[in-house]
Amino acid sequence: MVWSAVAAVALLGVAAADAQQAQTPRKGGTIRFTSPYAASFGSLDLHTTARATDEIVGKALNRTLYNWDSAHNKLVLELATSVNSSPDGLVHTYKLRDDAYFHNGRKMTADDVIWSFNRIMDGKKAYPGARYVRVIKGAVEYEKGDAKEIAGLKKIDDFTLEVTVTDRVEPGYYFFDGTTAILPKEEVEKPNFASNPVGLGPFKFKEHIPGSRVVVERFDKFYKPGKPYADRLVFVIMAEAAARDVAFRNKEIDTSILGPAQYVAYRADPQLSKGIL
Repeated sequence: MVWSAVAAVALLGVAAADAQQAQTPRKGGTIRFTSPYAASFGSLDLHTTARATDEIVGKALNRTLYNWDSAHNKLVLELATSVNSSPDGLVHTYKLRDDAYFHNGRKMTADDVIWSFNRIMDGKKAYPGARYVRVIKGAVEYEKGDAKEIAGLKKIDDFTLEVTVTDRVEPGYYFFDGTTAILPKEEVEKPNFASNPVGLGPFKFKEHIPGSRVVVERFDKFYKPGKPYADRLVFVIMAEAAARDVAFRNKEIDTSILGPAQYVAYRADPQLSKGIL
């Protein structure tokens, strides 16, 4: 799944780090990633795109109600600290984090979750995340223009949100995908948001050079103490496997995504095989 790709160095990847370094995170520095799926980045507004290239960057910039814990292979709450579910499994009451800040310095509240889900369900836009948000009661009616709001979203207070779904499902599977990221209305409504994004992630946007790279920097108000470790991430467009191979071997990038032929070659290399994830 692309949304958990950055944490795992994207799908099947290799990292320039030995076992000791991997077990002992160090503060500071720049990590250079590759983005191999297209010749350029598209939109950095994750509500509007499901492209893998955009989502890899989006993981650094944004957060969703749930996240995927790759270390334990399970869904976990991300923008909430707890959830209580009704006996019938249809009503879920979330206690949202009260320490999650957007990169513009404003604290996230239940209004932001409601606004984001309403935006995703705009029937005139056909946003990719709508396939997930449709599980909320009233979302389809809102999408069709038959309702002025999504009935299944209820703000109890600034940090308590009640979500009613249409089926007895695990909501985490619907609300962890990057296309359901929680965004700030006041920033999204600016004309250049897709190229100058603001989110809740551990890194904030720095620059985008079309056809070349996106650079993000550590966000000091991120809600997880001590994280992120890196000062900066650089996502370099590099669609050709041969170019990625040369760049990685020459230490021009710190991670790479391997195709089948590269995987076989790296697996056979005593040194490179240590970094395969």
